Amino acid sequence: MEGVRKAEKDSAGISRRDFLKGSLAVAGAAVLWNARPAFAATAGRVLATDFVGPWGVAYAANGDLFVSDPGAYRVKVFDQTGRLVRQFGRPGAGPGRLNYPTGLHLVGDQLLVCDTNNGRIGAFGLDGAWRGSLGGLGLATAKLAGPSGVFGGRQWIWVANTRGHVVQRYSWSDFKLDRAFGAFGDDASPLKIGALDFKLRLPTAMAEDSAGRLCLLDSKHARVLMLDGDGRLVWEAQPQANGVGLSRPQHMIHHAGALYIADTGNDRVIKLTLDSGATTALTGIADPHGLALFGNVIAVAQRKERTVRLIDLF
Repeated sequence: MEGVRKAEKDSAGISRRDFLKGSLAVAGAAVLWNARPAFAATAGRVLATDFVGPWGVAYAANGDLFVSDPGAYRVKVFDQTGRLVRQFGRPGAGPGRLNYPTGLHLVGDQLLVCDTNNGRIGAFGLDGAWRGSLGGLGLATAKLAGPSGVFGGRQWIWVANTRGHVVQRYSWSDFKLDRAFGAFGDDASPLKIGALDFKLRLPTAMAEDSAGRLCLLDSKHARVLMLDGDGRLVWEAQPQANGVGLSRPQHMIHHAGALYIADTGNDRVIKLTLDSGATTALTGIADPHGLALFGNVIAVAQRKERTVRLIDLF
């Protein structure tokens, strides 16, 4: 299978000021962009708002599209006609406030938001009502450093602690940390199936397959890891399409035995079929970030283009 190979074996908190002054200071530059209208949640229409630079997208069961706009410190909600029906979030660190919201995942009537510069995952109702949060800013085990991906799974809430270079799982019942997986660095030798000691650099997204196994996007290493329920390695994939591997991938979703990956640095979306390892690439999608599926349509947040584009499932 192209780009897919079986695996073979192988602290402390910081101040908010110092943290934001470092790796995540890019947020401040975003507000200087000249916003322009985005494509609508219905093909051929234009959303009734301007984006600073959309990042995360998530569909509700009724087809409403939730879009995070980090530079605006808000989440915006559009109906199926592309009409802006509500928005929520204001700059800050208190309950219901947001500081550079990025990745989204919607489970039932609860929206999980990567509140990136606050180092937490915010939980909101579909109406934008605050329901609480998990994590906290910092680099210690129980903290989050620039999380950009969240996935509400069957048993756990999974968080891509991007600048902490680990993946963490939290309890649905009390939002408490259960366990962290991975560590910062590069694997010194090929991994083996069942390994728990894998290294990560900038993990950005997770998705569960139909068997409940976790697929993890390890962005800097340009690979996907599949983990079982105990966090042990099932396989490792380094997908390529047209001879080109992943570059700064930011998000992925699972559908019908395949992963759809936002291959951000290559301006494309890749489909990776899990059982065969076959890949298909849809090119010409500039700077894709978040992906969300509704029916046979994938919404793609294109950050630098300041648009949300709809593409047919492929």
